[in-house]
Amino acid sequence: MRIIQAHTTLIALLLAFCLPAELRADSSILVLDFGLHDDTLLPDVPEEVARVESLAPWVRRYLRGLGNEVPEVPADPELTQQAANGYLLAHPRRAIELGRAAGVRWVAIGYSNKFSFLISWVRVHLIDTVSGKAVARAEADLRGSMTDQRMTERTAQNLAEQIHELVRTVERQREERGS
Repeated sequence: MRIIQAHTTLIALLLAFCLPAELRADSSILVLDFGLHDDTLLPDVPEEVARVESLAPWVRRYLRGLGNEVPEVPADPELTQQAANGYLLAHPRRAIELGRAAGVRWVAIGYSNKFSFLISWVRVHLIDTVSGKAVARAEADLRGSMTDQRMTERTAQNLAEQIHELVRTVERQREERGS
């Protein structure tokens, strides 16, 4: 495992410094850990908490695979709770500060809204650290058993692809407008 991580790091460094600017990462995106808003009769079951905790790492991996720069972010339980209860969306200043400190253009704030034992809605809001506004939203259903890692990974992949395309679309539109 460490050998794979070392090779991955080496490849990332080579790509960052050896490729022309137009071939480097499309965008820089800070993906915060996902929050869980559980409205079921038995909320915050450890298996569901673990499932939601695994979403952000998977989204980060898939975004990197799509060519985006995605810095790691240390887990912060308070920040995760703020994502779950909507605070970061209503007051994105904290997320913007984190994004600017990480040197990224975009911050992805995600949460899972679980309303039944077999399905939840997962949403990711993209915050522009320059304008300070939420500019787009990606969403996907997370279905099946809480221990179904395959479905969790598939949902994360779907979200990463949406985020990648949304960022590219917004950036392309800004280039066309000259802003």
